[in-house]
Amino acid sequence: VIIILILIVSILLQFVASGLSLRLIKVTGKRLAWLLISTAIFLMALRRCITLYHLLSDEVSHVPDLMAECVALVISILMVIGISQIGPYFSTIRRSEKELQSKNEALSESEEHLRSILDNATAVIYIKDIQHRYILINRQFENLFGVRNEDMKGKTDHAIFPIEEADTFIMNNEIVLSCGRAVEFEEEVLQKDGMHTYLSVKSPIRNTSGVPYAVCGISTDITQRKKAETKMNSYSAELERSNQELENFAYI
Repeated sequence: VIIILILIVSILLQFVASGLSLRLIKVTGKRLAWLLISTAIFLMALRRCITLYHLLSDEVSHVPDLMAECVALVISILMVIGISQIGPYFSTIRRSEKELQSKNEALSESEEHLRSILDNATAVIYIKDIQHRYILINRQFENLFGVRNEDMKGKTDHAIFPIEEADTFIMNNEIVLSCGRAVEFEEEVLQKDGMHTYLSVKSPIRNTSGVPYAVCGISTDITQRKKAETKMNSYSAELERSNQELENFAYI
């Protein structure tokens, strides 16, 4: 009687394990693997059903060993427990994958928005690492200096600017990194139509530990403003000279 009860419980557990295996197809996406496992467990249960049938009908010449059936029962119990634990594990993985995918999509969308802002800005915007190699340049930079963002990655200012200008830009970046805050510079750059003056605001970019790993620069062309200031200063000097002459004439 005990052997019969053990066989019945073992068979039921194996059918349960077979059913749980089929459910894991949806959870893991591995259809063939779990279908084969489920079929194997089902056949094991079917084999034990045949043994049980012969035992109930007294058609067996040898009664199954009690110890062996107990071991088989323990195996069936462990099989059900193990398969039942796989489902939540894979569910957690799938959920994590979906969350990661969602975050990646949000990050990609955010990067696209940032790139759109950078490329539509009239200022020259760029990011360089602490070795002064370009990480990113915007479209205005590309248009003014005839280079592409992809081509400038990993290159320094010496790749496109004269030595003196490139050395000045690198020196200014070093100043920003050494003081650890945003600094304004007036920088001159030779372009196709002559020398241009830029007001550059450069600031360090820090990682999560607060250590600077790059410098971001925003350079605005103030050439026309500088020319206007030069003219204004010239007019002021001329006006002052004229006033001085008038004063001298009146004194005479």
